[in-house]
Amino acid sequence: MLRKTFTLIQMILMVLFLAFAAFILSAIGHAKKADAADLLGAERLILEQGVGSSSLLSDSTLEGNIPLDRLIRSRIGLEWELFSEPKGVTLDFGLGLHAYSASGQPSMATGVDTTLRLTFAPELRFSPYVIFTASYDEFGKTWSGTDVDYTFTNTFGAGMSYRVDDDSSLYLDYRWFHSSNGSSFHSDSFRETFGLEKSEMNPGFEAGLITLGYSIEF
Repeated sequence: MLRKTFTLIQMILMVLFLAFAAFILSAIGHAKKADAADLLGAERLILEQGVGSSSLLSDSTLEGNIPLDRLIRSRIGLEWELFSEPKGVTLDFGLGLHAYSASGQPSMATGVDTTLRLTFAPELRFSPYVIFTASYDEFGKTWSGTDVDYTFTNTFGAGMSYRVDDDSSLYLDYRWFHSSNGSSFHSDSFRETFGLEKSEMNPGFEAGLITLGYSIEF
């Protein structure tokens, strides 16, 4: 009963987070673009919602790591253009805030992340891209078997963007999600909890992640 109640609270917090982010998107969308660009210096504001599960990864990928199920991740961030060739590729750098939770874990993780997005044929309405993110995160409570309340998370994947109009785009991608904390996760109790061998030097939490994003250009 307590676990179901906690999960419900997490879901409510996620919804509130998305509602607040949507409000920010709407407010900026109606603001003067010149003023926003002068203030932020960014190309776009982006909102992302992801859902994931270890079932979206192969057994070989999961080997030596701890599977995550019912992973939910929300993010809001800014992107800056580092390089652009309209008929070639565009490289964007991003900074953002994100939060995620997973089934069976006692708390939500929140953190600050950086992204690199390489988009091919950006002049087209449909444009494929690859994306990499890295973040520092903190837990409200330590996750199963760990003895620390912070971690580092990476995601890597590929997807497709769709330009809705001159000012907004949609994104859909699949990513590999990996969260670990190096030697801080090497305790015997951690290994015993998940049945890991001593030879597995850096176990982490993993899942496949499907992410939908929406952006507003400045």
